[in-house]
Amino acid sequence: MLHRPLAVALALGVLAVSGVGSGTEPPSSLEPVVGQADVTISHLHRQTTGCYLHVEPSETKKDKRVCRAKRADADGGASVVLTPIPSSGQVLTGSDGRSRVEVALDDAKGTQRKTVTLTEGRWELRWSGHPKLERLEVVKGENFTVALRTISGDCEKTKKGTCRLASAAVSRSVTLPERYRAAR
Repeated sequence: MLHRPLAVALALGVLAVSGVGSGTEPPSSLEPVVGQADVTISHLHRQTTGCYLHVEPSETKKDKRVCRAKRADADGGASVVLTPIPSSGQVLTGSDGRSRVEVALDDAKGTQRKTVTLTEGRWELRWSGHPKLERLEVVKGENFTVALRTISGDCEKTKKGTCRLASAAVSRSVTLPERYRAAR
């Protein structure tokens, strides 16, 4: 038969080890286990500052003349919106745990970067001025980068064979590892 002080000590020890009364709850086996990954959004803005005519030698034909651009880093903030996409046949609910994320990159020269933590699953990336929506597949623990690039200005060859700067031209591109590109 146990002595009373020993029985009390054992009972308190069991309670302390189990977490009862400590204010922490053990994880519920009914809650889904959700993985996350860090996604870095980067943006580089390059401004066309001038154009020049470049002659490419050809062995079989007349030398080819092409316009080439001179470019420099430019200020250029960017903002993107990442929106969760429900799995096929499902509706996105609050229990999914994912919600829209807005990422604003600084308006400064050079490559700007921000990292966000996203829950695994499909996401849609919307970048104002980019002609199409991109879809990402976030996989638990697999971090990756989405690179945004803006080029302002371009060079055009004239009918007279000279080059001129087309300052109103703007092109935007989004690059991400093929592994994380979600099917449409």
